[in-house]
Amino acid sequence: MTNSPLLNAFNQNNAAFLTYTVGGDPNKETSLEIFREIARSGADIIECGPEFSEAQVKAMAAAFEVKGAPDEYGDVVMRPAILSDKFVSPYENEQQGRAANGGAYPPDLSVMVKARHGGADYVYSLLLGYEDAPEGMVLDDGVYYNIYAKGQKIAMPQLLSADAVEYSDGTAATPEQMARDVTMFLTWTAEPKLEARKRIGFKVITYLLILSFLLYFTNKQIWKESH
Repeated sequence: MTNSPLLNAFNQNNAAFLTYTVGGDPNKETSLEIFREIARSGADIIECGPEFSEAQVKAMAAAFEVKGAPDEYGDVVMRPAILSDKFVSPYENEQQGRAANGGAYPPDLSVMVKARHGGADYVYSLLLGYEDAPEGMVLDDGVYYNIYAKGQKIAMPQLLSADAVEYSDGTAATPEQMARDVTMFLTWTAEPKLEARKRIGFKVITYLLILSFLLYFTNKQIWKESH
C-alpha cells in the first residue's frame, strides 16, 4: 500500500475505523470524502480496509438500505447500499435526531476537532469526562454530567464502555484506547488534505531554495563580469 494521509493521521487505522463506526456515526457529507481521499492516496479502498476483504465490506454495506432510482410509477425504491454510497444516517431528518437526543441535534463531527478550543485534547477528554453528578445538582432527562462539557452538562450519553468493540489484533478495548482512536480519526476528518498540502509545500520550498541559489550565483556572475 502506498503512503496514505489517513495512515499518517493515525497508525492504527483498523482500530480507529472499528471504534468510530460502532461508537458513533460520521456525518453524511464527510463519508464520501473519506473514501475518495483513501483512493487519492494511491490505495484501493478495499485494500485500505481496514483489513476487510471486498466481500466483507460489500456485506457490511448491504446491511443498510439507501434510496435507489424511481420505478416506472415514480416511486423511489429502497435498495441495499453498495461501496460507492455514503454512510447511512441513523436519522431520517433533523426532527427525528432531536427527538432521539433529548432535543439536541447531533453536531457535524467532521470538523469538531477544529471547532472546539483545545482540539483533539478536548475531544479525548470529553469522551472520558462522564461522572456522577455532584450532590445537589439536578439534571434534566436526557442530560448527562461531564466535567469537560460547557456547564458540565451534555446531551450526548456516554458512548464508550469497556469491551464495546473487539480489536482484530487483540488490543484491549478500554475506554481510553477507544477514545484515542476516535479522536485520531476525527483529527483526520477535520483536515483530510493536510498531508497532501504538506507534501506540496515541501516541494515548493525545495524549488524556491534551488531557484534562490541559482539566482544568487547568476547575480554574482553578472556583477563579476561587469567589473
